[in-house]
Order: sequence, then C-alpha cells, then structure tokens
Amino acid sequence: MRLFRLISTIVVVLLFENQLEAASDMDQLPVRGEWERTAVAPLSNREGASIAWNGSEIYVFGGTELLCNSGSLALCLAPSTPLFAKGAAAYNPSTNEWRPIANPPIGIIDSGVASVESDIFALVLNSYANRSLRLLRYQSKLDIWDEFNLPENTVSARIVAFGTDIVLYKSTDEDGPATDWLLDTLEGKWVKLPDDPLGPGFNRQYVVHEDTLYLFDHALVPSPGGEDGPSYLRAAKFQNKQWSELPTADSIGSAPTLISGDQLIAPELGCADGGQTNGFGRCIAYGAVFDTATDTWHELPNALDRGRKDISSSGGISTTGLVLYKTGYPALNAETNDWFIVPLIDGDFANDRRVWAVGNYGFVFGGASSGIDGTGKLLNDSWIWKP
Repeated sequence: MRLFRLISTIVVVLLFENQLEAASDMDQLPVRGEWERTAVAPLSNREGASIAWNGSEIYVFGGTELLCNSGSLALCLAPSTPLFAKGAAAYNPSTNEWRPIANPPIGIIDSGVASVESDIFALVLNSYANRSLRLLRYQSKLDIWDEFNLPENTVSARIVAFGTDIVLYKSTDEDGPATDWLLDTLEGKWVKLPDDPLGPGFNRQYVVHEDTLYLFDHALVPSPGGEDGPSYLRAAKFQNKQWSELPTADSIGSAPTLISGDQLIAPELGCADGGQTNGFGRCIAYGAVFDTATDTWHELPNALDRGRKDISSSGGISTTGLVLYKTGYPALNAETNDWFIVPLIDGDFANDRRVWAVGNYGFVFGGASSGIDGTGKLLNDSWIWKP
C-alpha cells in the first residue's frame, strides 16, 4: 500500500509539473492553503452526498451506497429503490467535531441546496424511476425536516436563496418556456416570477446580489456555437418586482458565480474559437466580470495565458465568498486580482470527489476511489480547505 501510494504520488507530481510547464503563466503561482483531513464522521461510505452551510456548521446528508461502475450500472439505473446512504451529520470547522442530526424523511440520490438564515433547503431527486423533484427543508435550530409542495411537477430545476425566499427555476427553455417561481418561506406560498426579457435560453442561472436577482443565459438557437454562434452570455436583472435587460457580455462562458463587492465574476480561464468549421474569427474568453454599480462588463483581470484554449481553473475567492470547481488548478483572488493554485486533496488525482464551497471553506465528503486494478470503492473520509 505504501509503495502504491508512493508511485501514485510520483505520477501525480509529474503530471502536474508537466501541466505547469505547458502553461508558463502558472509557473510561479503560489499554492494557497492546504486540504486537511477532518475528524472521522459518524457516517457511512457514500457517493453523491449533499453538502450545505448554515453560517456555522457544514451539513452532510443523502447520497447512495451503491458504486455506479460498469458492473453495477444496470442496478443504478433500475426502477427499484436505490441503496440510500444512512445517517446525516453536522461538522463544526472551528472545533473539528461532528454530531449526528436527524435523518431526512426520504432517501436522497442527489440534491441542489440553498441556505435561508440557519435553515437548509434541498431540491431532492428521490428516485430514478419517478424523477420528479421534491423540496425539503432542514430546520437546524429544531433538528427537524419538513417538506414544501412544489408549484408544478418538474424533473429538472434549480434553487437559489433570495433573502428569506427561495427561487425555483429551470436551467433551459429547451422543453418549452420555463416558468420561474418564488417561495415565501415564511408563509409557505409560491408566486410566479414575471417572464424575463431575454427570450428562450439555455444554461440559465440566477445569481443574487444584495436586493437584486440577476439572470444569465445563452440564446436558445438551433446551433449555438455552430452556424448560429458564438452564443454570448446574456444578462437581465429583477429588482423592485421589475425586469430590465442588461448588456450582453463579450464572453461565452458560464454565469458569474463569485461575488466581490459590486462585481459578479465568472473566474473561468480559457477561450473558444469555434474550430475550423464555424470559426469565430478570434478566441472568445469564457471568463468575465460584471459590474453591478455601472451595469457594464469587463475582462477577467490578469487572466493567465490569455488566448489559450486548453486551460482550466478552480474558481475564486473574495472577502465575502468562495467558489470552487475542482482542485489542482488556478483560482482568482478577487481581493488582489492575482491567481493562485488550489492544492490537490492528499496529492491524489485518482479519486472521484465532488468539491463544494461552503462559507469560506472548501469541503469534500466521501466519493469513490479508483483501485490499481480499475475497480473502485466508496469512501467516507472528509477534507476541508481553509484558504
């Protein structure tokens, strides 16, 4: 085991060094923080655990105890009840201590989460057979779960907290015009949001900044990025119960996810040129910055290897937030407009882990490891990154 770990570490280091050598701008980037293994959690091994933050603790719940590899894929997709992971717990990063919490009332294959004050909302997938989503709430002060009826039956949606409300929205208009909803969590009532002014879109994502909802998407056309491309990032804002359309970005990446003061930042490196068939005439950046004070777009600051296509990033950090996509790649420090490397977890590329940003921490629980013979196993270790 020690020999295998040594060989794996050497291979990982060589791969990472080669990657950095190919990207000269990254050669001198500092590594920020380190991943620390937490105390042992009172939880079973699992994949797909949901992670949430309520301002003081990190909550871990849901997931499955069936490893979906080539040998078990039929079982994973079968209409039978999945092998749900048992148990839920809260972790205090200040004391490095875990405590059990109440189990969710239903099994959770996967979920999207949002926090409203100390409560955790989870938009849950409970079954592979009946893929309709359900909305749960965990009241941390009472240690109880309850459920809200959804305003419509849906198999694909996302949630985001907006003050004490929850916004329920679809990520695409591909199946018809999407209806977005607002849940008053105090009254338990849903109301429809007015139609946004952008028209049909895909990769729709809401971002909350102070008292304003921002919507970002790409135009839904027959061939986005192809004959109808490039598909630039569009924007609109919902403020004082009214929509207004905003300028379109000179970028084609995802919605901004990092908030730093008045700036909404998409800390994505790299660009796309459309290829030889439908070339754009230039390599258009993925990342961009939207200034909410002036409603204007700006280039990503000090973007590494500007104009290079094959470059990845890990996210970014500001004085008030953190976004984290993966480990081992550059991330933006929005306080200084400099970049740094997010370290690998235990120096290991072999593990399939979902990385979460919770508060100002990066967090990982469980997942799957890859064995030397190609087989895997489920994990129940947890790691925290304190940048």
